[in-house]
Amino acid sequence: MAISRGESPRSRWLLKLLISLVLIGAVMGRPSGQPAVCGRSCCSVLPSCVDAKKVTCDCPHMDEMVLRRGDIPSTAQGVAIRNTRHVILEEDAIGDLSSLVNLTVSDVGQLEIRRDGMASHNQTRLRSVLFQSIQSLQAQSHSFTGIWQTETAVRMQLIKELHVMSNAFSYQAIETGPRIPESRHSNRPFTDRTGACRACIERRTLIGRRSRGNP
Repeated sequence: MAISRGESPRSRWLLKLLISLVLIGAVMGRPSGQPAVCGRSCCSVLPSCVDAKKVTCDCPHMDEMVLRRGDIPSTAQGVAIRNTRHVILEEDAIGDLSSLVNLTVSDVGQLEIRRDGMASHNQTRLRSVLFQSIQSLQAQSHSFTGIWQTETAVRMQLIKELHVMSNAFSYQAIETGPRIPESRHSNRPFTDRTGACRACIERRTLIGRRSRGNP
């Protein structure tokens, strides 16, 4: 593309930036306005991105997967993320998923839930949240926020290292909020020594294995 000599250095810089952004978009395979998972080769979106019901991302070669609001089709009912080294749930990652019923993150090296990363606004159909087989789970302050239903079960299984900041669970609930059910395989109780659970939880149990060096 030719650039006339009369153009200012700023105009040339803006033109180069625009070309770079177009090229980056082409490489990432994410058409404009399309949810990010629809453009990832390691993710399957069924039956289609426009009318998605089931989203599965199995990405063993991806170092980091960042999920933001709009990255998952809003019609998705089941979402499963697995086999990724590092998963980050940014603010409002599930905020627009009004049809979501099941969310699973499993077999990852590190799961990082940032502030409002698990904010529930209109997820009245959400029934199951499962975090399983994770080396390190980090929940920042106010990571579980919004309005949660009593019928929702939040399960944490086989977590090697759990790092929960103060007021991580600061959601609103009409009654007792989401259930964190116990399991016969549990060997590490979920305790609230740092005030992580600001709202009521019916039962709190972390299901996982002990870290090395811990008694």
